[in-house]
Amino acid sequence: MIAERVGVCERTVLRTQDRRGVPSLVRHALSSSEIERAVSLLADGASYREVGRTLGRAASTIKRRLPGMSSWKPGGGVEYRRYMEALDALAPPLKIDVAKAPA
Repeated sequence: MIAERVGVCERTVLRTQDRRGVPSLVRHALSSSEIERAVSLLADGASYREVGRTLGRAASTIKRRLPGMSSWKPGGGVEYRRYMEALDALAPPLKIDVAKAPA
């Protein structure tokens, strides 16, 4: 395997090949541990993009393997922003004057 010969991880080789336009000959399926981790992250409210970044996989791979599991939906950012604004209205963020803070 190329990664072992050069002393890098397999993902680095795949990214380099992708950047240089070398077609990927092998699609690696998600391992059972990756699926478990992805399910856990999605259940905690992570987006497909966040899960993909965490696992070093494409978000589309996660979404294809685990469709409909993300709590993030198109336009969900607006809903999240409204939630945060309502939360700030209940308990405004603390403002600390750095000049008056003890050293």
